[in-house]
Amino acid sequence: MKIKSKAKYWYIFSISFILLLGLGLLVIEFNKNMTYELIEKKSSLKNQIVKIKPSHGSCYIELEDGRKVLIPQSKNYDYSPVGICEIASVGDSIIKYINNDTMHLIKGNNKYVFKTGSALNLPD
Repeated sequence: MKIKSKAKYWYIFSISFILLLGLGLLVIEFNKNMTYELIEKKSSLKNQIVKIKPSHGSCYIELEDGRKVLIPQSKNYDYSPVGICEIASVGDSIIKYINNDTMHLIKGNNKYVFKTGSALNLPD
């Protein structure tokens, strides 16, 4: 009987640990998302990228001035690759003026144009 009792507590402990670990990771991910400002039409940007992390088409970007922004999926099918997160890298500059949905990514001598949260030049 003691063996069954110990096994029962081990299963309860294991399941509880897994649930608490999952809940902890969920809280950490939620708090991470809260620290980033979502870029919308009313937002403005004009700075150099110091850190970039793609996430399911969107990207988390840290700028030179310390601002942390979340850029929703933005694609332009005239480019290959099509997504802003796939093209952008550390050292590039990003510009978006207030009350405008157009973003400009400056990469060396090249200038890329994207629409915030949507796609441009969809294929036929």
